[in-house]
Order: sequence, then structure tokens, then C-alpha cells
Amino acid sequence: MKIGQVMIQQQFARIGIRQKPAQWQMEVGHARTEHHVSPAKIEMERTDSKLQINADRMRADFHLKPLTDFLRDEGKKAYQKGLGAIQEIAAEGDDFARIELGRSVRQVIADQARADFNETPEFGLGVVPSFNSIQISYQPGTLKMNVDPGGVKVDAEPRYPVSSYQRGSLEVYLKQKHAVQVDTNLRPVDMKV
Repeated sequence: MKIGQVMIQQQFARIGIRQKPAQWQMEVGHARTEHHVSPAKIEMERTDSKLQINADRMRADFHLKPLTDFLRDEGKKAYQKGLGAIQEIAAEGDDFARIELGRSVRQVIADQARADFNETPEFGLGVVPSFNSIQISYQPGTLKMNVDPGGVKVDAEPRYPVSSYQRGSLEVYLKQKHAVQVDTNLRPVDMKV
């Protein structure tokens, strides 16, 4: 018995995909800034301190006087000493005149030496100034300061980002169509049952 042969060939459909990616671009410019700096200012006003020392009482304790008083007092003392010296010279002259009147020379010289020797020299053990004889007054100085700190002023102009976006795309297409092919022109096959 002969049976006919049928051959079926099938071809599946194929899908193709084309993809274009999205593009995103961003441009950012630098911000523009301007700085204005004003310098600090300092003004100072200063008054000097004052120190006064008054030692007039202490100088008076040591018999040190102002120059005008010192000169006046010393002038009076010199005048009195000058008169005293004239008086002594006159007295010594009188003693020497007595020699001519018959007095002994030795006796006159001895009397003059005794008179000079009996004079008590002036000396002191020192002077202690009185309590609080030096007066001190102190007035502190002052310092006034005015400070202007100045400052910094910043002018800024921002720059915003500029972006551009291009959408991507996806294209689906039929790359190969579906096909079925049936072939019947083949030789029959001999089969035994």
C-alpha cells in the first residue's frame, strides 16, 4: 500500500526592536559675585595721666626753700655775718691797740685764741622730715576708642542651570513574517501493514 507524503515547514515570526536612548544635557554657568570691602576705622582719643609731687614741706624740713626765699634769707644771713665779721675785726684791732698801751702780747693772742676756740661749731645729727611731707597726686589718663568695623558687601548674580531633554524612542517592527509551507509533491511511501 502506498501512502502519500506531506511535508510541512513552518517559519516563526520574528519581532525586531530599535531603541534610541534618551538624552539629557545640563549646562550650568558660574555665578557672578562682586565683593566690596570697606576697611575698619579706629579713632582713639587719649588724655595723658598727670602725676604731681609736691615736696615743698619736705624741703622746708631740710631747710631747702624755693630759690627766691633761699636767696632772700641767705642775703640776710650774709649781711649779718658781714656785720659780725666787721665787729670782730674791730674788736681784734682794739686788742692789738691795747698792746701799744702796755698789755702783754702773749695775753692778747691767748685771749683771741680762747674766744675763737669757745665758738661752738654748728652741726646736726640729721633732719627727719615730718609725716606726710611729700604730697603725691595722680590723675590717670583716659583712652576713648571709636571703632567702625567696616564690612564686606557681596553682590551675587546666580546662574541657573539650562537643561535640554530629548526623549528616547522604542520602535517595534516585524523582522520576519510567519510562514507555513506545505509540500505534497513528494514520492509516496510504500508501507506494509
